[in-house]
Amino acid sequence: MLFTTWIIIFILLLLSYFYYKRDMTGPLFLLSAAMLLCFSIVCLNYENWDISTHGFYYLTTLTFVVALVSFFIGTLCSRALLSLRKNLLSDTHSESVMERTYGNYPYLLFSVLSLFFLIAYCMVKFQGIDLSSFSAFRASLRKIYAADKEYNFFTTQLFEILVAIGYISMHRFILDKFVHKKKTNLLVFVPIISFLIYALLSTDRNILIRFFLFGLLLFMTSYEWKKSVFVRNKKLLIKVCAIVAVFALVFWAFGRMKNYKSNFERSIGIYAGSGLYAYNLWLEEFDEDYTYGKYSFSVVQNTLAAVGIGKASDVPHNSEYITYNSPNGYSFSTNIYSTFRPYYQDFGMAGIAIIPGLMGMLFEFLYLMNKKDKFGFWWLFYTSHVYPVVYCPILDQFLKRFHFGLVYEIWWLVFFYFLVYAKEGLWRVKISAKQ
Repeated sequence: MLFTTWIIIFILLLLSYFYYKRDMTGPLFLLSAAMLLCFSIVCLNYENWDISTHGFYYLTTLTFVVALVSFFIGTLCSRALLSLRKNLLSDTHSESVMERTYGNYPYLLFSVLSLFFLIAYCMVKFQGIDLSSFSAFRASLRKIYAADKEYNFFTTQLFEILVAIGYISMHRFILDKFVHKKKTNLLVFVPIISFLIYALLSTDRNILIRFFLFGLLLFMTSYEWKKSVFVRNKKLLIKVCAIVAVFALVFWAFGRMKNYKSNFERSIGIYAGSGLYAYNLWLEEFDEDYTYGKYSFSVVQNTLAAVGIGKASDVPHNSEYITYNSPNGYSFSTNIYSTFRPYYQDFGMAGIAIIPGLMGMLFEFLYLMNKKDKFGFWWLFYTSHVYPVVYCPILDQFLKRFHFGLVYEIWWLVFFYFLVYAKEGLWRVKISAKQ
């Protein structure tokens, strides 16, 4: 069943490649590619995870197929609803967008702001650190990393502003380097580096992964095509694989900072592949009544409760750990079960069909707007918010992100984009570093 599942996902990946006319940034292609990559990691651990003895549950394969097909149907619905829009998939770009994004940009202002917010974050994060000796410093630092620090509304906004400026700066760097082909102002790297330091200090690897996906998709969508489709996609794939390999090493290094003892191969395998296999193990043992939204919408319920609507969910923030010990001595422990577990746990196969279908509609809409608004706002928005699709084989980042943090994140991104690139008549930053 394992090999059959891999072949099915591979075929769906090829179909999605041609569905988007060889564009490798469409949401269905990204979902299929992420599924194939993570499932390939499961296959590579055939011996380590004792799959040869335990087997692979047929219902797991069925949920994968239903989810991918439903996502595809969702994309078709979006295309049907927007079919009256002319030149929807045109690769031509608006001259007004090109003109605005080529113009002035507040490099110095954003550099100063990002450094200020980084320092503010450090002061909050490391409050009470012991500097009496190096050993005391290390001990207090480890204690700070292990603790869950609560932040108030004001400090949360400081962090969100730092993140937004980092994203806007990466967007500007890609524009300057690969779209407008002009000399890069080195100040654009100050907010990017400040953001990376923030991610490093926070030790939240999901922040780093989302930023990496954002930068990678910006690069892929701005890649200049000069040769045949086969040649250009082959060159792009080589570059993307090299970038992913470097990022994987950085990702593993971040894990070491949190005292994770796993080696590189084990760390990547557990994070990227164990979600699908843990879901397979969980699904095989699942024999309970459906909970009808209790797990899928727990974050939505908590968000509503925060504004006085209903009561908070009793679902814990993290799922329980599942530990599997192979007869060959290899063992792994994980509490991520891919995005499929809460949907199946709540609604069975109906949840696997409906929720990915809605995801397909939403992200296909964003993708089509991105294609229409090439290098404009929707380009930035799509590439920065399509990460739940890529995360599907690992954990739910779609419904679990429906909280106020997402609202703040979107607000500051929109605010800074239109502050810099708005048309005349709206707010426009006049401070410029013409260098």
